[in-house]
Parts: sequence; structure tokens; C-alpha cells
Amino acid sequence: MKTVSLILLLAGVLSACILTTTAQNCGCAPGLCCSRFGFCGSDEAYCGAGCQEGSCFGPPPTNDVSVADIVTDAFFDGIVDQSDSSCEGRPFYSRAAFLEAVGNYPQFGRVGSEDDSKREIAAFFAHVTHETGHFCYIEEINGPSRDYCDEDNTQYPCNPSKGYYGRGPIQLSWNYNYGPAGRSIGFDGINNPEIVATDPVVAFRTALWFWMNNVQSVLGRGFGATIRAINGMECDGGNPDTVSSRVRYYTQYCDQLGVAPVLYSGILSTTTTAQNCGCAPGLCCSRFGFCGSDEAYCGTGCQEGPCFGPPPTNDVSVANIVTDACFDGIVDQSDASCEGRAFYTRAAFLEAVGKYPQFGRVGSEEDSRREIAAFFAHVTHETGP
Repeated sequence: MKTVSLILLLAGVLSACILTTTAQNCGCAPGLCCSRFGFCGSDEAYCGAGCQEGSCFGPPPTNDVSVADIVTDAFFDGIVDQSDSSCEGRPFYSRAAFLEAVGNYPQFGRVGSEDDSKREIAAFFAHVTHETGHFCYIEEINGPSRDYCDEDNTQYPCNPSKGYYGRGPIQLSWNYNYGPAGRSIGFDGINNPEIVATDPVVAFRTALWFWMNNVQSVLGRGFGATIRAINGMECDGGNPDTVSSRVRYYTQYCDQLGVAPVLYSGILSTTTTAQNCGCAPGLCCSRFGFCGSDEAYCGTGCQEGPCFGPPPTNDVSVANIVTDACFDGIVDQSDASCEGRAFYTRAAFLEAVGKYPQFGRVGSEEDSRREIAAFFAHVTHETGP
């Protein structure tokens, strides 16, 4: 979410040469959608999950799975019973409250095959188990002492007397989550965030709201992608212990539900190998050392095997997008004494880009502009404007 705020700041500099979207909460032009982040556009990122208004895409079709038949009393109580008898969450979290909340999200656990449904439910409860300690905690430990106010978010400005720390099954945090969650569910998330810790149905609804808007769409990439969606700071070596904890619960619950876990990009963990790589003929060794045959294995970072070639390029000229005015507009925001001002130049950037013909030239022209905007957003943050 902080990255979104950074891009909004950078947009003031790049708007003339890169960004073509608008963000006025939203008031989009006809035919465009207002995304969950307040931007106007027309593809999945704008009209898909979290779309606030406009020609939003419809939800995916549901299957005939009954979530109640999967999340039985035995399954739910089996999680709760592992917490200490003194835990405040034991009488707060209940299967009945969960199922009442699920009734407001008919797509939860009911998209794809029956196995897909079971994996989604296993993934949800794996994260909930980790976040709450087997339904022990309602509120984040030492939460009141922590600052979860993103002051750059003007759509949901913080109430200085309130705390937006973790509460509920998924430990909802930050004003930019409490605000829209309350708007969707029907409570004042900015001025009454405490309700997430006092009403168990609301608590489960916030967890499901977050899941449906941020997590369900990445389930096809495997359980690892759901960890990144919930707490990306744990990934890429950030906190391997917590990642292992989440994976352990996920595989445990998949086993209980009689389905093979999918840890990474649609390949069952029971059929993958990771021996750097020594894959069977016809399989690719992915950048993470797993064997497979789809984009996640044979695409970017593929180490060996029948790796896919680079994607086709469009006719976009990066130089025509990253103009002198665009590049200098970033540099000019730094102090005159900064050593980088004389070091970083547009000419050096364009010479380097010549070695990477796919950069900024894949997909539509808007895709190219977004990629370039994203690149310079991170560069601006890492080097200081």
C-alpha cells in the first residue's frame, strides 16, 4: 500500500509523460472502472476484484460446493482446541459466526473444482491460524503501541484518537483497509475500528473482505502467492520462520480435507522436485529450482530445459516516453548537492535500455507506460528524488 502512495506522489512529476489514469475517487469517464485504489481504467486491475464503480467485471461462476460441509464442527474446533483454554479468542471465534459471514461472500470457497475449493479453504484457515494463534488472539499483541496510519491516504484519513492495528481473524490493519472494509460491510472503519474486535461476525467479514479483494485472485499461483498478498514483507527471505509456519498449517489442512497442496504456480507439491534441477525431459527448471512446464517454470528466470523465448515486443519507443522533461523532472527534485545528479543521466538510462529490448515494450502502449512508471517509482524511492 505504501508503494501506491509513492506512485501517487511520483505521478505529479510523470503525469505528462507516463501515467494516463486519473484518481478522483473516482468520477471516471464512461466505460472506465474505479479500482479499489481509486484509479480509473478498463482492465482486470481496475474492473476486477475491489472495483468500486463503473463497468465492473462480474464475479466468476460458482460451483456446487458447500463451505459448511467442508468446514465442519470437527475441522473448526480442531483449530480452536489447540489454543490455550485462557485465550480470549476461544469464546469469540465460532464456526457459526464464520458461516454467517461467509453467506455474504458466495464466491468464497466455491470457485473452480471441488479440490480448488478445498485448497482455498485450507489456505484461508492456514493464514487465520497463523495470525490468531489458533484463534487465541482477537487483537494484535502490542497493537496500540504501533502506528498503522498512512497519512498519505486522503480517501480514508485517520482519526488521531483511533488505532488501526491488527484485529480479527486476518488481523486487519491500516486505515486504508479499515476504511473500505467498513464501507463495504456497513460500519465506520475509520471512527469505529474497535467493532472488529467486539463483533465476531464483523470480524470474520473483514477477513473475508480482505481475502476476496486481495487474495483469491492469486490462488492460481499457489499458496506462496497468498503469503505475499497478506504480508509480502515475509517473502524473499524477510521472515522464513513465519513463511514456514503458514506453509505447515496449509499442508496440514489440505491433508485433513483430502486434497494435495499447491505451493507454487499450480503444480502439486507432491509432484514437484527441487534438485537444481535435474528435471525430466520436456520439463523446465524454474528460477526457484522446481520442475514444471508452464510459464512459471519455463518463463522468466528459467534455468534449463525447453525455456520459453521472450514475449513479443510492441512498437513503443521508451525514449519517446522517458523524455528529457520526464527524466529531469525527477532529478530536479533532489538537492543540488546530491552526488547522484551528475551520475544518473537520461543518456545512460537509454544506453542501458538498449540491452533489454523487452523493457517497456510488452503488451499495449498503456502497459508500457505503466511498467515505466513502476520502474521509476521504485528508482525514485531507492535513490531519493
